[in-house]
Amino acid sequence: MILSRWLGYVVNDSADLQPVIFVDPDGKDVILSPLFSKGEFGKAFNSLKTGSKTFNTLISKYENNSKFNLKLTVNTQKVNSNGSAAFTEYAKGQYDKAPSSLDVTTYFKSTTSVETNYEYTTLGVILVVAHEALHQKIALLPVKEDSDHNKYTSELTNVFSEYSKANNLNLSEGDIKDLVFSGQQSSKEFKSYITDLAKNNNSTYEKEKSNYDTRVSNLIYQKKDESK
Repeated sequence: MILSRWLGYVVNDSADLQPVIFVDPDGKDVILSPLFSKGEFGKAFNSLKTGSKTFNTLISKYENNSKFNLKLTVNTQKVNSNGSAAFTEYAKGQYDKAPSSLDVTTYFKSTTSVETNYEYTTLGVILVVAHEALHQKIALLPVKEDSDHNKYTSELTNVFSEYSKANNLNLSEGDIKDLVFSGQQSSKEFKSYITDLAKNNNSTYEKEKSNYDTRVSNLIYQKKDESK
């Protein structure tokens, strides 16, 4: 079964973001809500912190810097209303220069459920957290958010390569490429990737896209264990 998957971001036109009910004691760290920390997305965040140098680089400006604040929290109702697995929200700023200060909040679902009988695999959860880290980085840059995700491939590739090595997963280059392009299927790079596969395999774009959907679904989704 091939399931659909969404990741997203929201640029808030108001300088005042929705309040989050936890505080940073010293104003210098990435703040994890207790519910986020206890859940699978929180565990994935910690795994990426210990297993990927690139992931740490993506969020580094929020750490030990009181002017840039990142909060990771859980709000399933809000996430569902945006049709996302998670989304990052921040105040809209000027795009001709990097912000001098910024508050960013990323919301996650409270569970890893996708549909009634399916849930994210560990790799799927890792992908959600890593993808949102890219949005968190882009929020700090003097550029508009790239809604087609044309600039994410190299950094996500590094994240998964490092994570795979740190956890002895032995992910192939093909596995990593499939994971990286999940959530980026509107990008020029993805379309070029599928076009090249069709050409090399003497196939069609539609066939190779269908094959890709099957491969990536097997990587990031699994049937729920009803015995739990």
